[in-house]
Amino acid sequence: MIFKYTILALIFIFPLNLLSENSETSSDAINIENQIKLIDKNIEFIKQNYIINSDSSLMLAIQTLGLAKKDNYLIGINNCYYNIALINIIKNNTDSAIHYYNKGLEYDFRDKDLRASFLWNLADLYRITGNLSMALEKSLDLRTLIESKQTKKYSYQVYNLLALCYQGIMEYDLAFENYSKSAEQALIKENEAFAGVIYANIGNLFYDQNKLNLALEYLEKGIKLEEEYELYANLGNSFNVIADIYLKLNKLDSTEHYLKLAKSNNIKSDNQSGLAKTYYEYSKVHLENSKVDSAIFYLNKTIDLASMLNSNILLKDAYLSISDIYFEKEDYKKAYNYHHLYFEIHNKIFDVKKISKAKAIENKLIQQESETKIVELKLKKQKIIIIHLFAFFTLLVIAGVIIVKYLFLFKKLNKELLLSKNKAEESDILKSEFLKTISHEIRTPLNGIIGFTDMIISNKRSDNELKDIKKYLYRSSQDLTSTIENIVEMAHISSKQYQVNKTNIKASLLFKNIKNKVNDGFLYDHNKNIIIDIDFNNEIDFYSDINILRKTILQLIKNALKYTEKGKITVGCYKEKARVIFYVKDTGIGIGKEKIDIIFSPFRQLGNTYIKTGGIGLGLTIVNEFVSMLNGKIWVDSELGKGSTFFISLPNK
Repeated sequence: MIFKYTILALIFIFPLNLLSENSETSSDAINIENQIKLIDKNIEFIKQNYIINSDSSLMLAIQTLGLAKKDNYLIGINNCYYNIALINIIKNNTDSAIHYYNKGLEYDFRDKDLRASFLWNLADLYRITGNLSMALEKSLDLRTLIESKQTKKYSYQVYNLLALCYQGIMEYDLAFENYSKSAEQALIKENEAFAGVIYANIGNLFYDQNKLNLALEYLEKGIKLEEEYELYANLGNSFNVIADIYLKLNKLDSTEHYLKLAKSNNIKSDNQSGLAKTYYEYSKVHLENSKVDSAIFYLNKTIDLASMLNSNILLKDAYLSISDIYFEKEDYKKAYNYHHLYFEIHNKIFDVKKISKAKAIENKLIQQESETKIVELKLKKQKIIIIHLFAFFTLLVIAGVIIVKYLFLFKKLNKELLLSKNKAEESDILKSEFLKTISHEIRTPLNGIIGFTDMIISNKRSDNELKDIKKYLYRSSQDLTSTIENIVEMAHISSKQYQVNKTNIKASLLFKNIKNKVNDGFLYDHNKNIIIDIDFNNEIDFYSDINILRKTILQLIKNALKYTEKGKITVGCYKEKARVIFYVKDTGIGIGKEKIDIIFSPFRQLGNTYIKTGGIGLGLTIVNEFVSMLNGKIWVDSELGKGSTFFISLPNK
């Protein structure tokens, strides 16, 4: 059968070449008309046979494109580029498909439905390969084409595509808005099957936000319609997400049940992308059961299949997971190699445009993320060592207590053990919250910077949109810089890299330095209309490290800005016997008495204020360490709703 279609294709190619030669020597209108008829005939043949014999169809499509260009036959050019791109998708040549779709879009389109298909397929390819900024741009172009009533094609599917892009860059509200619009319009068009797909996508959206009950509710609603309309590929994807939810809930039997359903439906529909995701979920299950070798086996299967499909997002996640496994096994060489592959894929995802100044900035940000990851790994290693030492000495103390005072202090010992257990559980919760927070605090501004930088480069946004995007870029850059600075600062403190260099200091010089820093944009960074007042009248001389003291006071001002919405922040100092007292006073939300004792501990924040203020809970820990370096003391006076005053007492010698 393949031989038959190959011969047929060559039959068409032969006269095509002959006609091309004839067209060079004759301008006869009949020959041109015959050539156009042949181009149309070839295009129809390609449409019917490209799945059966992709190689011959590709050859014929390229030859036909050359002839269509020679005659400037736009309909032929449009269709040839479209077919060449489709054939490359079948052959898993994703980069080539993207190239030909983009080349095709350089030409005018009389058939706006065909242009809509170009934009739809190109946006989806960008999304699958992880280039979310370009996927969002092409999806917006398609929406503009539809809303200007130039085409009705993809009239409700486009909102699902937009939602997937917004979900990828963690704009969850926009994602939900577009999913809802897509489902609503699909039901108006009486397409219940597509509405089922959207419900499952909304479930996946809530899963990303860790709203597991809502996620299950929408996934089950979507699965009901997917089963009714036999959408096996979509079922495979939905069961993958449900399996991951039950894995998070530590219900391993349910997890394995849904993974079997996912695998069955993915194989039935030949959904290779879904099957790769199923293998990835199996790796997490085996890792949860401490079957490390099995987890590595399934991660390798994921990597093989994702590589074949050019599914860069899944490939990136698989490399990161296997890197973490080898790090836990203390095989640091393999851990580094896989982490290097992870960043290569990350670079590949966003390196699809020509090299430019913006691309250099993007690569620098990715490098900063890599350096942050290295710092994080070092901190994790140090934390493990400290925990082991703490556990060892704790066991020694407990053993001594049991031997010496077993009969007299049995009840007290039980109480201490219970307290240790609660502290260990609290430490585990804090560690989990810290890892989740630092991932959000780094990736959220980084994704925003990368995505909206590409949107600026595209030159397709209005002045008002560009103004808002630039503000967002500035805030994201400041957030990312602040997070990385705090992590690096903590790393330096933990590794004893700070040298205290005390000199004679005049308080006026210190406050002048602080005032300059505030005036240079401190308030603008926080976008708040707050007065910062330097309360200083009489000159005070003292002996300390001016750089560490300046960082300490600025960190306290930053902290005050976080929790103060209006009013003012006052900074000052005074002498008290042989000591100098500095203070930072705000009119913010204040601190409850039950929180006073823990605010200087690492990774702690005031209740649920993370949602409002951001941060990773290291600011006051760094302040406390700096004050200790200077042989000083720190304390706070505060009342809920009335503000806080932080005091630092330093020796005057």
